[in-house]
Amino acid sequence: MVCTDPCNGLMPDIKVQSNPLKGNRKRLLDLMKKLKATDIGYHRDLLLAIVNGRPSFGSAYMDEFPYNLEPRSSPTWFAAVSLVADLVSSASTSYNFGSLPSQKHDPPTLDSFEVQCMLKCIIPRAFSRGVINRGLQHDVLLVRHGCVRFLLEALKLLDNLISAIDCISHSNNSVVNNWLSLKQDIQDEARALLPDPQVLFL
Repeated sequence: MVCTDPCNGLMPDIKVQSNPLKGNRKRLLDLMKKLKATDIGYHRDLLLAIVNGRPSFGSAYMDEFPYNLEPRSSPTWFAAVSLVADLVSSASTSYNFGSLPSQKHDPPTLDSFEVQCMLKCIIPRAFSRGVINRGLQHDVLLVRHGCVRFLLEALKLLDNLISAIDCISHSNNSVVNNWLSLKQDIQDEARALLPDPQVLFL
């Protein structure tokens, strides 16, 4: 496929050790933003395939998410929140958490590219804490359901990330404190972005 096969020049290929294909990140991201993923099925499939191929594109796309996520009972909103949940799910299954334990050196910082990519997938800028809180307290059950489904996918991704860090901290005693510090930083950041726990029980 033109967008997902690195040989076609758009998708970067970081798996190649020597002379990796750089692709064209800006052009691919521009294409992603032009897709009518909430209206056209194959546009949605293409978008998810791109994120599945390179999750960092998912975080970049959600950082400039082209749809309004302010909770409201409308087909447009339901399609948008469903798309966000699918994007987070795709990113969660595509991130290679299994490769993290092979890192024997100090962990990345909270502000590093890879950690920020994951955090932007966990809570996209367009789906702020206030927006989620309003969605969870909405009068319409389906709106609340849409927000809960997104939260479920976000928490799955967060759990995968935390579990990978725990695995490293148990297998690498020399830098265990550094990894545990990163874990705490990520949890603090997620806690600030995710909705108040009591809202879930209203």
